Amino acid sequence: MFRKNKKSIALMVTLMFVLSMILPMAAFASVKYTATVTGETAPNGEFNARVVIEISENSIKAQDNTLLIRFPANTRFADGGGVDVTDVVYDEGSGNEYTFGTEDSTTAVVQQYTLSTDNDPATNADKVRLIVDIDGAIVPSGHSGDFKVTFEAPGNSVFSNAAVTIATVGEGTVNITIDDVLNFSSSGIDAIEPIRLKEDRPGAFKAASDSVKFKLPQGFTWVIHGELDDEEAPEATTLVTNWGSDNFIEDEVFGLSDNERTLELRLGRTTEAAYLTLSNLGIAVDESIARKGDVAVTISGKSSTTPSTLVVGRYGDFEAKVTAFGDTPTLLAGRADEEIGKFVIEELLPDTLVVGRSITFALPENTRWSRTETVDEDGNVTETRYAFPQEDAPNSDRNGLYFDNARIVDSVERRIVRFNVTENSVRNPGKFVFEQGEIEIAPNFRGDLVLEVGGNAGVSGKIVVGKVVPPVYMSADSVPEVKIGLGAQEVSDLIITESMTEALMSKPGNRALRIYAPNGVSFASTPKFEVIEGDLVLEQDSVTTDWAQHGREHFVAINVKATSTTPSKIKVSNVKLNIDRTVPEGDLEIAIKSNNSATSEVSFPSSTVAKVAAAKVVTPAPGEMKRSAEFKVNETTYFVNGVEKTMDVAPYIKDGRTFLPVRYVAEALGIANQNIVWDGANSTVTLIQGATVVQVTIGSNVMTVNGAAITMDVAPEVVDPGRVMLPLRFIAERFGAVPGWDAATQTVTINMEIAD
Repeated sequence: MFRKNKKSIALMVTLMFVLSMILPMAAFASVKYTATVTGETAPNGEFNARVVIEISENSIKAQDNTLLIRFPANTRFADGGGVDVTDVVYDEGSGNEYTFGTEDSTTAVVQQYTLSTDNDPATNADKVRLIVDIDGAIVPSGHSGDFKVTFEAPGNSVFSNAAVTIATVGEGTVNITIDDVLNFSSSGIDAIEPIRLKEDRPGAFKAASDSVKFKLPQGFTWVIHGELDDEEAPEATTLVTNWGSDNFIEDEVFGLSDNERTLELRLGRTTEAAYLTLSNLGIAVDESIARKGDVAVTISGKSSTTPSTLVVGRYGDFEAKVTAFGDTPTLLAGRADEEIGKFVIEELLPDTLVVGRSITFALPENTRWSRTETVDEDGNVTETRYAFPQEDAPNSDRNGLYFDNARIVDSVERRIVRFNVTENSVRNPGKFVFEQGEIEIAPNFRGDLVLEVGGNAGVSGKIVVGKVVPPVYMSADSVPEVKIGLGAQEVSDLIITESMTEALMSKPGNRALRIYAPNGVSFASTPKFEVIEGDLVLEQDSVTTDWAQHGREHFVAINVKATSTTPSKIKVSNVKLNIDRTVPEGDLEIAIKSNNSATSEVSFPSSTVAKVAAAKVVTPAPGEMKRSAEFKVNETTYFVNGVEKTMDVAPYIKDGRTFLPVRYVAEALGIANQNIVWDGANSTVTLIQGATVVQVTIGSNVMTVNGAAITMDVAPEVVDPGRVMLPLRFIAERFGAVPGWDAATQTVTINMEIAD
């Protein structure tokens, strides 16, 4: 149990508490001073505080113990103020009684106490707590910083010496905030959100006609509403006290100056820290000079305030804007599900975007929105889902605004998606952040991926939502000269560099890395591929050369066995090319391309990923341009300028004449693929080289050369797999070649010099 005894002592009187205490321990180890309540005030300001003095068990000595309490010089106390001392004794059953006594002398600053006990000290094991309440202390003028009370005691007292901070003294600050920032148009606003003014200590408000001032920027003026009976009129502008002093607000508290741009608050000095609310304050707009955006007032006046500026509203029109949001991602060309960057649509005023209106997002050419299709067991598409952008809820501040009902506008190109505004914003403008839009990108796309926003909802613009890079770059070590009409000419080594990890794919249907030569150029041998940097793995036994019928271009391909974990480099060497007479002078460009390959998992009209000039084509000197070919009876392998090639039908001997496939003979003569024309309707083959046009007809022994008829002793015929066959001499001689026959080896030869 405990016993409580309380005495109120006027601080203008010197007080003396007499307490005999029994203390077998050292004095300084048994007393603790703690300020549990502290004040904040200005010079000449008033505050309250509390100090708790704890005396531990078995500390009371068999003698009077003196304690002196001293305040800073010139400290005063308000009427009714003083020191209120309370003791709480936790009685261990000793039966002790404590007596509090004061001296007769008096002083405002120094106060003395003694305390005594009436029982045998040997049986006193009580723990005593003294609570010193300091009420209405007035800080001396000129004092700043910590305000301390000093406790002093003689060496034989149970009390120890201590200085305890019970208040912080300073001029004080008025903290100013606003509940919310409302938006308004050129018609102004009847009432901005309430402005709150809170003192951090009494006296922070300075007594003045301009204690606090709020100045609007140019183009805006304050509107003070009076008390009106009209129910439709705005409510009166008020400044009310939430707590603290309530008698310092002057009757004519509001003042306007600077053509009503500046609002002045007329206030007195507070004796208690006050908290005020300024409500129903209006703003008028002069749209000829007012600037759109945040309306920030400048705060000043005789009082010290924070912050120095405060946004009290946002002025604008019924507009919305679209901007990129966050970092711009790097995207890979040739990919099917690349996630574009986030973007945001923001209204300047609420209800700008009207329900029922639409908004469109259009991708650039050579891109399209990704989609997945669900197919049933009969191969019918049962569901189509698009990877349209959706809401990024954590970063959005919709205030009711919502978009829905997304659908593709152009079902073929799949570049444009339309959303409807299904909900409008209320009270505050909406901010809607879009994310996770996925697209397919053509292999040849490069640079900024610009999304164009349109529709009839009232928002439009262009934003960059990605930076597109190719999966690989290709470079050449040199640019050697190669000559028209010659075979097996070595060009530069090629370096293929991944733009990022896993840029080259390795999955079913997307494993082959294909390098293409231009029209009129073929690979004379198989190049060598090797990884010289990084950990990409290639299937060395998969290297092949072939030609693409749709583009009539020759290529070499190798499969990627395993993707990289660090960007890798590939060196392609021993690149030897056959160059026919149709190739123009200038740069000979080698290209990496092809849909559905290691560089592209999508299908677009253009599939070029990278290209580089690997050589420079020049015209050879007279006599340098030679061509030779060899064909053997019953063999599908033939040679052009020493380069081995393969046919799909072998030469044969019939009636003493050797028949060869016309197409392969024409190619051996250097005639371009596009100049070898088959007319199925008329069963004719037309060969064109330079000014010479030769035409033969199946079953007819008449050949025309530049329109003139020439009779042959045999007619061309067709054999599987649909090849036109004819003795070599009739074709070769018409194009200036010299045919030959080696009966021992049954070999047909062609030799020709190509004129300059």
